[in-house]
Amino acid sequence: MLFYPIPFMRRLPINGAKALGNTTAKYRWFALVYLFVVFLIIPLILLGLSFNIIAFGIFFGLFVITMLFVVVVNVLQRKRKQWLPQTLQTWDFLPLPLHSLKPYDRLFSMMKCCKNDHVQVHQAESSKDTTTDVTIKNNSATPV
Repeated sequence: MLFYPIPFMRRLPINGAKALGNTTAKYRWFALVYLFVVFLIIPLILLGLSFNIIAFGIFFGLFVITMLFVVVVNVLQRKRKQWLPQTLQTWDFLPLPLHSLKPYDRLFSMMKCCKNDHVQVHQAESSKDTTTDVTIKNNSATPV
């Protein structure tokens, strides 16, 4: 009901769900971390901040300003990259853990509960056509 009346906002929950689904498909541990952060960590932080209204206002204001900056830069990176300074044209100036989930994937993949299916793709070369053989190295019955 909240997103339906405004046409361009109808895509917001759908695109958000697709992005979360694609991220979870690539990094299986992401779903558990997302649930933990969204339903435990963030409510606890907001509860703690609610006891001090000044700290809450400062924290919330900085959060909103930061999110607006990130959204504006992301939109400009996609649509008008030339308007941005050279540094902001990509997020590569940030340390890798701040713009990629790969370092976290290496960390979580070491844990037994969060190991990804290791898929090896071998290209069989032939003169007429190229076929792809996929070898799945785990004990699950469902292919990736």
